[in-house]
Amino acid sequence: MFLYLNEYGYRLSKNRDTLEIEHSDGSKENYSLNGLSAVYLGGEARISKAIIIELTKRNIDTVLLSKSGKPMVYVYPSWIKPKALRMLEKQMKFDRNTEKTMIEKFVTRAIKSKYHILGGLYRSRKRSNKENAMKIMRYRDRIREIYKKSNLVKCKNLEEFRNKLRGFEGISAKLYFESLKYVIPDEFNYKGLRTRRPPEDLFNSAISYGYAHLKYFIEKAFLLKGINPYYGYLHRQENDKNKQYLVFDMMEGYRHTFVDKTVINLIIRRRLSHENAFSKNSGMFLNKRGRETVSSAIYKSYFGKFRKSIYDDVENLIKTYQ
Repeated sequence: MFLYLNEYGYRLSKNRDTLEIEHSDGSKENYSLNGLSAVYLGGEARISKAIIIELTKRNIDTVLLSKSGKPMVYVYPSWIKPKALRMLEKQMKFDRNTEKTMIEKFVTRAIKSKYHILGGLYRSRKRSNKENAMKIMRYRDRIREIYKKSNLVKCKNLEEFRNKLRGFEGISAKLYFESLKYVIPDEFNYKGLRTRRPPEDLFNSAISYGYAHLKYFIEKAFLLKGINPYYGYLHRQENDKNKQYLVFDMMEGYRHTFVDKTVINLIIRRRLSHENAFSKNSGMFLNKRGRETVSSAIYKSYFGKFRKSIYDDVENLIKTYQ
């Protein structure tokens, strides 16, 4: 069960295995802690320290939201930090050939995920709209050719190798987002572009919000398994140690098959519409109902399929370090 609270004046307390919520209007709700998988807390509330500790002990995702409703603070147990610091030493000892292998792995997975999802979108639309389905297929084929070219890159210089592969991934991303204009209905004003800061349409707003969830899922998996999330291979900047570059590396293989596909299904089924968003400063942003809808669908997909896949990938990464 996923619990999303974003209001003012509510109060959280615990009674044995029950989480009790008292809203500002005096109404009350009870949730079994045994059935909770995540608690997202926004607005202003009275929360006891015992509640936070209990949620952490039970491995219930506890996330504090910013004023705009985006995940901002993640609660982790204190014992995971020493493990991640010890693992960082092993992560930094990779030789150039191993780093190249890691870079290639992250890029090829990112490109493959794009043509796989377009293949699925083609199959689901070839009867209802053959013309658009064929356009999607042509984009898929172009991305597949880019994938083949990316496998032929040979450079002795590591930075040149990284930049060339990132270039191929960037081209595939441009084609991928362009192709989605034949999937997302015209009423959503999607122009075939990835836009952010601010997102210019509902689809871009929703996937940005979904990517914030994905980032948390992968970062948590790394930390719980003792991997330092700040030392990346594909995304890397020596003068910036404050971003989780390894998380960004692994996210590339999950963005489209996990988040984009979930959001597209919400839009196609009209579970997400312009009623779930508002315009501000030339951008479009999810409102409270929209964020709750996307969050709930993302968590359902995560626990239904992607959690195991993410943790399997983390385990495979650990074997590389050993």
